[in-house]
Amino acid sequence: MRIPAVFLWHVRLFNAAVRLFGGVALMLGLGLAGWGIVLLLHPEAVLTAEGLPRHPLAAKAAVAGLGVLLVAVGLAMLRMRRYQPDFERLGKRLDEATAHARPQPGSEGKRRADPPPGADA
Repeated sequence: MRIPAVFLWHVRLFNAAVRLFGGVALMLGLGLAGWGIVLLLHPEAVLTAEGLPRHPLAAKAAVAGLGVLLVAVGLAMLRMRRYQPDFERLGKRLDEATAHARPQPGSEGKRRADPPPGADA
C-alpha cells in the first residue's frame, strides 16, 4: 500500500524541526558560554539584571555552565539520526487494517443471485 503523502510530509517536518532546534540551541549555547567565560575572566565585570547580586562568581559560572549545557544539547540534536519509520512494515500494517474494506480478489463484478420474487428459499 502507498504511504499517504501527508504522513511523509509530517516526517520531513519533524526532521527539519529537530535540526532547527539543534541549530538554535547550539548558537544560543555558544553565545552564553562565550559571555560566561568573558564574565569569569574579568572579575570587575558586572551582571546587570534585576535581583542579582552585582559580583557573584556563582552567577557568572552559572551563565557559562548553561551555555555549555546548551552547546551539548544542540550538538546532540544535530548529530541525531533523522527519523525514518519503516515504511514497508507500516504499509503492511495499513494493508492488514484496511483489508476488510476492500473487495476480495476475484469478487469484482460478481453479485449474489437474488431469488425470484415469490420463490421459497
